[in-house]
Amino acid sequence: DGAHWTRVAPHWWFMRPGLWGTWDREHVALAKPIVRDDKILFYYTGHNVPCGSGLSGHLQHDLVHKVVEGQRLGYAIGLATLRLDGFVSLEGYEIGGTVTTRPLVFEGSRLIFNARAPEKPFSGMAGADAQTGRASPPVSSVGPHGTLKIEIQDAAGAPLPGFTAADFDVFSGDRVHQVATWKGRADLGALGGKTVRLKFFLHNAALYSFQFAPERPKPEPMNRLCPGCRGRPRASVAG
Repeated sequence: DGAHWTRVAPHWWFMRPGLWGTWDREHVALAKPIVRDDKILFYYTGHNVPCGSGLSGHLQHDLVHKVVEGQRLGYAIGLATLRLDGFVSLEGYEIGGTVTTRPLVFEGSRLIFNARAPEKPFSGMAGADAQTGRASPPVSSVGPHGTLKIEIQDAAGAPLPGFTAADFDVFSGDRVHQVATWKGRADLGALGGKTVRLKFFLHNAALYSFQFAPERPKPEPMNRLCPGCRGRPRASVAG
């Protein structure tokens, strides 16, 4: 609700300063994020000189805006990007993993999820088997590297007929808005208003978010008074 929340990773960096030798190695300060299409944009200021060096009297004030060892010292504006809802994720690795939601009641006719399940291993992951020493088989012979499946259960945790993990059309890839289907069926209108649970099966995959939505959601209007915000601006009342 914007007022009550819990830190899931207290004192962890969200965006660290750059590595030694980069233009933003000393400090970064983010502006308000902007949502654009399937990305979140973070404009930020960064500098490679100590804080306060822009003030006269600072020991390194004379170095600001000068080139030292091939690098300009001072301040600049940068842009960092993040996938939509990409702040945190639930992940399953090689041995696989599952996560089940609490009982929930939804409105809508489709389930849309945001996930990454690589079809092939990242470079450097393929190699020899640790036990036999033989080369690993080609990825195409063992199926996708990453997979995600979803099962819909009743409030007691029993799979609903037609919406089991075995019925789910296995997902592999990297999508921000992927519609869940079970043997080609995406319509969940018959389950609207009922208490259900969702069980996710993750194998070398990351789940960022999910939501229930109508079949054809209306486009959100642009808020010209607040770039990057969603929805119409709230009317203000002078008192």
